[in-house]
Amino acid sequence: MQVDILRGKDHIGGNIIKVTDGETAILLDCGAMLPEIDQPKVEDTFDISRIGKVAAIFLSHHHGDHAGLLEKLPPEVDLFTSAETKTFMDLVDTFLGKPLRTIGRNIHILSDNQSVKVGSFEVTPVGVKHSAEGSIMFIVRSGGKGILYTGDYKTTEGFKTSGIDLMITEGTMLTRNGQAYPDEEAVEIALKKVMTETKGRIFVLQSSANIPRIHSIANANVNSRPLMQDVFLRYILEGMGHKVLISRYAFVWHRFSVNTEKPCDLLAKRLHDSREASTFGAIAKLPQAIVFLRSSMLSAMKKLINNGINISNDAFIFSIWRGYEKDPKTAALLKLFAEHGVLPQYIHTSGHADKRQIQELIQNVNPARIACVHSEDTSMISEIVGNILVEKGERIVL
Repeated sequence: MQVDILRGKDHIGGNIIKVTDGETAILLDCGAMLPEIDQPKVEDTFDISRIGKVAAIFLSHHHGDHAGLLEKLPPEVDLFTSAETKTFMDLVDTFLGKPLRTIGRNIHILSDNQSVKVGSFEVTPVGVKHSAEGSIMFIVRSGGKGILYTGDYKTTEGFKTSGIDLMITEGTMLTRNGQAYPDEEAVEIALKKVMTETKGRIFVLQSSANIPRIHSIANANVNSRPLMQDVFLRYILEGMGHKVLISRYAFVWHRFSVNTEKPCDLLAKRLHDSREASTFGAIAKLPQAIVFLRSSMLSAMKKLINNGINISNDAFIFSIWRGYEKDPKTAALLKLFAEHGVLPQYIHTSGHADKRQIQELIQNVNPARIACVHSEDTSMISEIVGNILVEKGERIVL
């Protein structure tokens, strides 16, 4: 087998890995580069023709740095992924009024530990825990050789296997020191403490795609505070089948039109007409609410404060990677709260494996060789692999 890491070696994001065995070629992820946080978004200029002909793409999860260039692949390339990944991508594309990335190609929904055949390859998906629901890693076998590609993962629930000639692991956390909250359980405990000690509202800045974090917030809400979710989060939770997480307090924070067929407007109108939604201003009437916030709500928050809402007894929970503090909108939102005496409380755990968790997976797999991707410094993998040969090039022949 030949493995070509077309992109993803010495930066986080943009994973594109091609595997061939002389008969069949497949792709493991087809990600876009992550935009610079404090810079305008630019189009990804990766030359898709570098991939060549492939029979299928195996998609580990829906994050853009793994799935962002999917629509650029020819329609004859079959897509293999989890049900959750396909559903989430379709929901987002529909909400934004974009063509579905999954349309026009053969879709194969994978089941955990159920192998599939593509030409001369046998591929086995293995479910992992990550901040994207339905994330999977892949065992690829052909001609007596075996590859494990981890995608993004935090834990693998004690997964073990054998016969792995090459392990391709993510290394996001290799360059980052320890976390204050090692796992989701620790996050939940900290959230519960804030919720029981805070007299006013709880504003939470977190990703709408991080459903495990929404579960943690719901579990920490032992005093049954009203949960306020915007229409996008409500839409995602409905579409992903998480009825237990759906709050009756949905709010519309932007103007919507009754004369368009845009899904976001239709959803806002449906919620409004059924009296299931309120305006952003309803926050003022719910002094004990937990409010799911996003940086694009800055102007709405300013309007609320200018209209007399008092947030001095409220709490602000920053539950995403702290690198997003550099985002201008996020920085402005933090500044707004700080001006009113509300400083952020950083309660977050990464969805990526730390050094100990990477080592644990390596020990359970015992690969003959290892390659690292999705890291700011892939050379640091050498510090934790013992005597295992580390592949440093972009082409690896097994």
